[in-house]
Parts: sequence; structure tokens; C-alpha cells
Amino acid sequence: SNLRHALSLARRQARWDDAMGILYGLRTLLVTQGRWVEWERLISDVQSEVTDARGEPLAGRESLWRALLGLRTEIAYNRRDFDAQEKILRRLQDHHERAGDDRNVAAVLHQLGMIAQERRQFDQAERWYRQSLAIAERVGDEQGQAAALHQLGNVAYLRRQFDEAERWYRQSLAI
Repeated sequence: SNLRHALSLARRQARWDDAMGILYGLRTLLVTQGRWVEWERLISDVQSEVTDARGEPLAGRESLWRALLGLRTEIAYNRRDFDAQEKILRRLQDHHERAGDDRNVAAVLHQLGMIAQERRQFDQAERWYRQSLAIAERVGDEQGQAAALHQLGNVAYLRRQFDEAERWYRQSLAI
């Protein structure tokens, strides 16, 4: 109840960054307790305050909007609703591309690769990971590079291409 009250105060005072932090605290509490319906209802309630009628972020609320979409991808993943998760990620990808935010574009591509991997669409997963890797290399994101290389190793492993998997894993570890 304290977190909910803090969230209502942050919303009333239009302190959107504070609201985002409080939401992450509520996420930990509600998800750990398996209160997914309540969590999704809360996200929808907050989202109505940060978006216009088309679902686009209102001025000054873009960070919270992006965070809410990210939280929705978690819910979709938990439901194993990969179509919904992919739709949200593509929306985020478009947003980040328009903003010129390459680091987050790479992160979204990585997540799209994970969805394809879950679907056992290994060729598609590899393409997403390679695109993510290329951007991470270009912007100097070593953590992103290591993650993409590791996932490429996982794809090779799942394909039973063990020598190739080891090569990817070693590259990841070198970073």
C-alpha cells in the first residue's frame, strides 16, 4: 500500500521519473507474488496517463512510456505470447530508430532474436543477433557485443554445431 500511495503522489505531481522507479518496485513485489492480473491492470492505468489516443507518448513522459512497453514485453513473455511481445518490440524499435538511439535498437534486435530462438526459428534468430552485434560493435557497447556473441553460440549449440558454438562463446568470453 505504501508503494501504491507513493505512485499516486508521483502521478498527481507529474513526477514521471519517480513514478517509473516506484513501478519497478511494485513490479518486483507483484510479480514475485504471482499477481500478474493486478500488475497488468496497474500498468494499463498508468499507461492511460502517459499516452495520447493513438498510444503515443505525451511530451515529457517518453521515458515512462518506453519503460511501460518494456514491462508489457515481460508480461507477454510470461504468457508465452510471442506475437504480442514481437509487436511491442517492433514499436520500440521504430521509436528508437527515429530517435537515433542505436544502443537501444541493438537491445531490441537482441530481444527479437530471443523470440525467434524460443520459436526455434534459428535462421531468423541468427539474423537478429548478427544485426544487434553489428550495431553494438559500431557504438562500442561491449556488454551488447558479448551478449549477442553468447546468443549466437546458443543458436549454434541448438543446431548441434558445437565447434561453431564454442567459437562464439570464446569470442563472448574474450570481451
